[in-house]
Amino acid sequence: MLMNSTKMSDEWIVDALKRNPCVKLDNGNIRTCPVRLSFPNIFHKGKAIEEGKEPKYGATLLFPKNADISVLRAEATAVAYAKWPQLKEGVSVGALHSPFKDQGDKSQFEGNICVSAYADRKPPAVDARLAPLVDEDRIYPGVWAIVTLRCFDFDVKVKKGVSFGLQSVMIIADDTQLGGGGSDPAADYAGINIDQTVNPSSLF
Repeated sequence: MLMNSTKMSDEWIVDALKRNPCVKLDNGNIRTCPVRLSFPNIFHKGKAIEEGKEPKYGATLLFPKNADISVLRAEATAVAYAKWPQLKEGVSVGALHSPFKDQGDKSQFEGNICVSAYADRKPPAVDARLAPLVDEDRIYPGVWAIVTLRCFDFDVKVKKGVSFGLQSVMIIADDTQLGGGGSDPAADYAGINIDQTVNPSSLF
């Protein structure tokens, strides 16, 4: 399986990646390949990333296995070199935050790399026909999307490094919701047989 907890076939994923590779656009943004969204906060701001900071819009992007993210890595490297040119000479500037995390660190996911991207302003969200999305239920954990990102550097007291800002979101396909949801009563209580004449309070 190229991605856990998905109803999409490996063939669908491979074809979607082939047709829509990551690419740097003329405006400087990066358009990703198809990803699944985790913890999406597109219509409303989520929790603050750090204590004392303002909440932001955003989402974690789950890249399928074998997704080519070399464009994102090259952009992150270029931004880091521009901010800290001494890195090219092998001079350390201390620990740098990397935007690329292993999905294996998240027990409920199985895949390649995940990237968390945030925005101060509400990012535009559209469907595959470029129609603006107003139904908030269309964006949920596990939905497939293609997004645009802008790479930037940061250097604050607590940490420094490179990250990605979320610019826009296109929803391209539905899938199994990640993280689960409410139980299915029909499945949970299948086979239960209660005498309807019994007062339940008398059982305890």
